[in-house]
Amino acid sequence: MSEAPPSRPRWLRRLPWVLPILLILAVVANWSDISKIVRGERSLRSIIYGRDDRLSLNLAGWRMPSDTGAADARVTVEVFLIAGDPCHLDSACLGHSLGTLDPKRLRVKFVDSVPGSTGSERSQKLKLGCDQGVAINGKTKFTLPDPAKPGKQKTVLTSHNGGGLDTPALYALLDRALKDAYKGKGLGMTQEDFAARLQEASKQFAAQAEAEAKARAEAEKAKQR
Repeated sequence: MSEAPPSRPRWLRRLPWVLPILLILAVVANWSDISKIVRGERSLRSIIYGRDDRLSLNLAGWRMPSDTGAADARVTVEVFLIAGDPCHLDSACLGHSLGTLDPKRLRVKFVDSVPGSTGSERSQKLKLGCDQGVAINGKTKFTLPDPAKPGKQKTVLTSHNGGGLDTPALYALLDRALKDAYKGKGLGMTQEDFAARLQEASKQFAAQAEAEAKARAEAEKAKQR
């Protein structure tokens, strides 16, 4: 006689009935977020990462930052963006952050690349290929050692949707530009310190932009009363 198959544990036998109940409870518990996704107020990505999509809408109309750094600095970073566009605030944060690193040797210039403007013509001349991005001493295409392929080089494009312009690449490009311009003296900080300083300065700039946006919104409400 063949042996009877072992009986499944009780909890496993109940699983098909328990799962739908758990699913319903999960939907109820997260109904607020789910309904916002359905209405288009938030994206699934924003729910997962804890971002508030409405923040960008509230920041519409932010002001273009002022250029920073000494006029005679030998390294210039042009930051291309469209002033007031909430989707371009990250570029403004980046430019502001770079301006805090070494103002005596590193100049940051903000270029409004709204279509039809001289800034847009400048970005086309540099072959940026996007309304957002940076140019370092008038260049938007570079080669760097490829950490994934020892002994090989990789191409880095500095447009917002280009290829390879992450924090390590930006650190390497600025460090090299400063060394070339100032007899081997680069950024004078580690890549980790560079990333930390950019992050902190970006947070400060974003907080200021948000405060100004709230003040504008309150002023508009006051006018409508």
